[in-house]
Amino acid sequence: MANIREFKGIHYNPDKIVGLSQVVCPPYDVIDKEEQDFYYHQSPYNFVRLILNKEEPQDTNVNNKYSRANIFFNDWLKSEILTQDSQRALYFYKQDYFCDDKEFSRLGFIALLELSDSEAAFPHENTHSAPKMDRLELTRRVKSNLSPIFTVFSDRSKIIQEIFKDDLSKRKPDFLLKDVQGVRNSIWRLTDEKKIQKIRDKTKDKQIFIADGHHRYEVASTYRNLMREEDKDYSLDKTYNYIMTYFTDIGSKGLCVMPVHRIIKTEIDLNHLVGIFKISLSNSIADLEDRLNSFNKKHFVFGLYYRNDILLLELKNKKKVNDYFENRKCFRNLEVAILDFYVLSELLKIKKDDIMYTKETIRAKEVVDSNGVGAAFILRPTNIKQVQEVALCGEKMPPKSTYFYPKLLTGLLIHKFE
Repeated sequence: MANIREFKGIHYNPDKIVGLSQVVCPPYDVIDKEEQDFYYHQSPYNFVRLILNKEEPQDTNVNNKYSRANIFFNDWLKSEILTQDSQRALYFYKQDYFCDDKEFSRLGFIALLELSDSEAAFPHENTHSAPKMDRLELTRRVKSNLSPIFTVFSDRSKIIQEIFKDDLSKRKPDFLLKDVQGVRNSIWRLTDEKKIQKIRDKTKDKQIFIADGHHRYEVASTYRNLMREEDKDYSLDKTYNYIMTYFTDIGSKGLCVMPVHRIIKTEIDLNHLVGIFKISLSNSIADLEDRLNSFNKKHFVFGLYYRNDILLLELKNKKKVNDYFENRKCFRNLEVAILDFYVLSELLKIKKDDIMYTKETIRAKEVVDSNGVGAAFILRPTNIKQVQEVALCGEKMPPKSTYFYPKLLTGLLIHKFE
């Protein structure tokens, strides 16, 4: 059961910050070192200083990137760079963007989702311990959700569209900006209690699926459990029992899911794949992508860049895969699971530390070329129905199985624990 509630969002003060595009950034987990530098230089108030503060040579257990993030956060609140709404609200969030040269709009709302001892939301991906430790330490310092997780649910009654069309679409957004990727981001406050209650009623019996933010969700649950023990005045009303969450319709045409390709940093032995796959040569990366997209979902195919060759791998021994996933049958038709669990781990014996991830095919090729060794496996996207099926059967996909585009901007709203 999904229990959601409105909250008093913290956001940049429009009287102090005129250009929101200069102070927001993507989620922490998609920001590399170069992008971190870029956002640092965009503005002294860019949100990257909170979610991904730079490490310094003189850092200690007491004075470090987490303590600096907390100092920035409190200083910005005191100086009113950041301000908190006086009235609780749900925040409707619309993104207009291009995906594969086609224009899309994705509409949802941001609210608080109650964390329960059973799963409040179904995860679909495995997580890594290091990012969770990192996010937990940051949460302990700032005592806030600095960015929302991204979830989907079946909105067959079209409650999101209905409320947006009947009310919010008739007035200007409360916040509007175009980000560095050209995505138009718009936010409207919804404070009407009757409409908020209507959304609560329509979502309370829905299955909620996590699309993005698995590490943050697990960290929020861990933090809630810690506070149960540490807070002498613990009660269910404490807002650390909730996580800031973006909700959108799983059936929306505005959902764009991209693949995340695998870069192998060590040598591989292609002989282990002979007999399992039909291997053929492609003329170029563009040719490979066209060939991958020409296969229907009944065929299992991957691209492989290896020793300057651009190869297409077509699975021909399906029985081997079926036998391997005998006890995990919902993975038999999932390409990313076949690649990570069967090909990389079982056949090629690749260690997790030897795998890098990128959503850019050309980037994957460039990294292999610059390293002089290794390989890059090119994937097709996982569709939203497969995400739902895996979550419902109790399994979890490999990390970085999906890339929902565009990412929700970080820095538009903060949920500070009361």
